[in-house]
Amino acid sequence: MAVEISGLYLEHLFLLFVRILALLMSAPIFGHRSVPRLAKIGLAGLLAHLLLQISIGSLTPLPDSVGHFLLLTAHEVVLGLLVGFVATLAITGLAMAGSIVGTSMGLSVANLLSPLTSEPVAVADLFYTLLAALMFLSLGGHHWLIRSIAKTLDFAPVGTFQPDAQALADLIPLSATIFVAALRIALPVFGAVMLTNVALALIARSVPQMNVFILGLPLRVLVALTVLAVTLPSMGPTMAAILKEGMAQLVALLETS
Repeated sequence: MAVEISGLYLEHLFLLFVRILALLMSAPIFGHRSVPRLAKIGLAGLLAHLLLQISIGSLTPLPDSVGHFLLLTAHEVVLGLLVGFVATLAITGLAMAGSIVGTSMGLSVANLLSPLTSEPVAVADLFYTLLAALMFLSLGGHHWLIRSIAKTLDFAPVGTFQPDAQALADLIPLSATIFVAALRIALPVFGAVMLTNVALALIARSVPQMNVFILGLPLRVLVALTVLAVTLPSMGPTMAAILKEGMAQLVALLETS
């Protein structure tokens, strides 16, 4: 299909490109530094061009003022970051579950570099983070992000989004899902380790000669790994449900904006 390259088209293309690029920079997987910047820019430009064809017949004139155009650009960046932030909440909650499990196991000292956050994390954190990333991709999360970008054009066409306090207030209950997701995933292992600590405390009171500090660390690791191996088959569906809830929350946020 032939596209007329006009000044109005280029202005809308640039604003939509900025919106999508901001989303990709803050979204899970795509926002990691291992993804080349040129790939992000190229993907944002391609998606902007394709999505703009849907509404090319309804392009509205934009202000001629440079200052107003820069303000619209800032608004598009805010919208992209907002969608990317909500998309990251579920994976952040799953990574927090790994932090809880790693701390309870006593493995928080040995740190590795997380491929998603580029920060030092414990071994258990890394395991849960990678598992969440694989689950995100297996559920079609990358396709869901593209659909979310297209959804933003329904309620906020290019150049019309206005950030308000209500949109930011809606993020507060969504942020609470991080802690709920973390507890749902980490509770079996964390509970088993807590019961192990209680048993060690009782042993220390009844048998003072036993050095429970030396016995406790390997025992906690053994109990945690055993419970993790037993609950791992059921962890996948739970993670999938949490990620799907995050996707549904984002869709609801976009529809009510």
